[in-house]
Amino acid sequence: MKRLFANLQKIEDFILVATFTVMVLASFAQVVNQNIIHAGVSWLEELARYCMVYMALLATEAGLRDNTQISITAITDKIHGMTGRVVRIISKAVVAIFSGVCFFSSFTILKTQLSSGQVSPGLHLPMAIPYFALTLSFGIITVIQAAALVCLVMEKRGGRPRKGGCVMTAIILFGTMIVLLIIGVPISVSLGAATMASLLCFDVPMAVVPQRMFTALDSVSIMAIPLFVLAGNLMTEGGISRRLVDFCNSIIGNIRGGMGYAMVLACAFFAALSGSAPATVLAIGGMLYPDMVRLGYPKERCAGLLTVSGGLGPIIPPSIIMVVYCTITNSSVGDMFKGGIVAGLMISIVLVVICIYYSNKEKWPKNTERTSVSQLAKHFIHALPAFFSVCYFGGIYSGLMTPT
Repeated sequence: MKRLFANLQKIEDFILVATFTVMVLASFAQVVNQNIIHAGVSWLEELARYCMVYMALLATEAGLRDNTQISITAITDKIHGMTGRVVRIISKAVVAIFSGVCFFSSFTILKTQLSSGQVSPGLHLPMAIPYFALTLSFGIITVIQAAALVCLVMEKRGGRPRKGGCVMTAIILFGTMIVLLIIGVPISVSLGAATMASLLCFDVPMAVVPQRMFTALDSVSIMAIPLFVLAGNLMTEGGISRRLVDFCNSIIGNIRGGMGYAMVLACAFFAALSGSAPATVLAIGGMLYPDMVRLGYPKERCAGLLTVSGGLGPIIPPSIIMVVYCTITNSSVGDMFKGGIVAGLMISIVLVVICIYYSNKEKWPKNTERTSVSQLAKHFIHALPAFFSVCYFGGIYSGLMTPT
């Protein structure tokens, strides 16, 4: 059985890598075709969207399988013994039941698509093929989570979760979600299960839940999220963050509190590339914070400055949060990006002013080395890949490319 699951995992990982690769290549080809070649190819965007749907749904299963889905474990980590095992069984059961309901509901969607004979406008594929992603992913989730639940129950006998009745839709929706979060159910599953529980009070088919999932993922804007994450990981692993820090240090020079200014500047540059606050904090703080503490900068000031400067990630475009918000509210991503630039620059200026105040008041250390013009030019050339973010804004404002 373990060997079977291992082989299934390899196949699933291969599909994830393949769909992500095709999505990136199709998106790039669409930009090139739209602005350079001008060929009559209308199916590239559609191909990228459908690859995004398969990748996102299968990645959900991979996150549940590897226990990397975000969960609130502050309470469950303190529960041990039989009570802890019962809580874990309930958590696994919720995931298995939710995925099972979505799995069987997806058959209704597949049946509807097959009977209607609807095809996609670009690729002329039967729409049952894209919607099959729901059946495939939730089928795998149901099997894996059910097997994990059986193993957990067989390990040591536990109790059964009780099923409560519904009184009001709001109480069911928020009450169910809070309870599921407390017992450690992944946040994504908690939101879906709470919605499903509230729908029980109405004459609404359960197929609505997977249908909405597919509709939300079948979006050009959502495709920007994994591409932003890829860009952040490439910069972190490729050493671009280190080059950014060196370049910012060389710009600041040997003034008092120079590393504080360099932190703000490096975070602003990195934020414009990754669009993520955690990625910015980890990439820049992992290098600058230990050096600043070692040179005698106050720990509390360094931590506070890093936290706030890292928060520029979702503000300075391109931003993952802005893309998600605009997708949900049907707002203009370009307008959000324009507003984010102004806000990000203002916050950066305020942080620099605060650094000037505290560096002189608390006598922060000075940089020990002067930077020559040749060293500045060398650091600029090394950090040149990080300044490709200027191409984002130039392309967006010139109309050559969309914000996503």
